[in-house]
Amino acid sequence: MRLFYFIFTFVLVNFPYPIIAEIGQIIEVYGKVQIRTNKAEIIDAKVGTKVAMYDMLKVRNGASATISLNDKSIFTVGPKTTLVFDDFIYDQENQKLRLRIIDGALTFKNSDKNLKSDKKFTYNNFTLTIRGTEFAAKFRPDSQIILLDGAVAVDSRDNTRVIDSPLQSVTFGYGKISEPMTLTQKELKQFLKDNGLDAFSNFQEECFMNKIKIRCP
Repeated sequence: MRLFYFIFTFVLVNFPYPIIAEIGQIIEVYGKVQIRTNKAEIIDAKVGTKVAMYDMLKVRNGASATISLNDKSIFTVGPKTTLVFDDFIYDQENQKLRLRIIDGALTFKNSDKNLKSDKKFTYNNFTLTIRGTEFAAKFRPDSQIILLDGAVAVDSRDNTRVIDSPLQSVTFGYGKISEPMTLTQKELKQFLKDNGLDAFSNFQEECFMNKIKIRCP
């Protein structure tokens, strides 16, 4: 019995928190970007900073960051954005991502169309179910998502909309989701500019416009 209490006390003292696995890292940073860990530590992010499950990422005004996850997902995160990595699993049997977005704007790229892949983003009472997708989105009272590849289902408590064609978009907020609409290249570029995402290189360098049969700039 004494040995049991000794081991129990040793574990509590030396391992007060569960071991949290690293799920990715920061690959680009501009301006002030911070990570709040599950231990409530505040870290100023820089290139190479690791991202772990339960971390909260906060991108300040005028700043931006690009994150690469272990499943090869790429996030480009615009200014005044806060998000939390609630869950992440990536192995041969399971592929799962849960991202909670507080507010802000981001682009997301993941070419994995594995039917076992389970990726969901939440914002307020809305859930985005992701399938082999590239998109840009803002998360505010007048939220909007623009699809470049793959498919996304946007769900509220009372409604579901699916976008599955390049440049399709829906707006969502106050419990409502619009009908899908198709935007122009000019409208996409303006959306990126308005939300501080036009400075990122991913959309232009790999020329995602080729996928939607639009001439690259």
